[in-house]
Amino acid sequence: MRMGAHLEQDMSTVPLGPDLRAVVIGSPGYFTRRGVPKRLEDLASHACLNYRHASHSDLFRWSFRQGERRIEMAVKGPLIADDAHVLIEAALAGQGLIYLFEPYVSEHLAAGCLRTCLEEFCPLWSGYHPYYPGRHQKSAALAALVDYLRSRKLR
Repeated sequence: MRMGAHLEQDMSTVPLGPDLRAVVIGSPGYFTRRGVPKRLEDLASHACLNYRHASHSDLFRWSFRQGERRIEMAVKGPLIADDAHVLIEAALAGQGLIYLFEPYVSEHLAAGCLRTCLEEFCPLWSGYHPYYPGRHQKSAALAALVDYLRSRKLR
């Protein structure tokens, strides 16, 4: 299972859902104390909470769009975690800004516990896709799963 944009070219995929919007978020208390970043460069003076990929230990680079240009940024802050829930709790506690997909924090945004910033720079990401080698014949079980996923996508 991968994000659609990160698949090898010789792989076949089935999208499981819609594209996901990335958001930079913080608590109202954080924004009161530290201000709201207006430009991507402003992130250098903010406490940005980092996500570490569990599979390869690299820090996730925050990805933005500025016009047609894609920008990836390494950010710094007081916390690194490999669990989105830990980052969400830290943001709720006013510890810094996080970069996540909007569905992970939609309830907190709706409740006003978290707020977005830098919206005009936040990209849509191709949603989750199961993937499999496209050049090999699929097993009956994989073919049935792919057919099922395709039928669910059309609804």
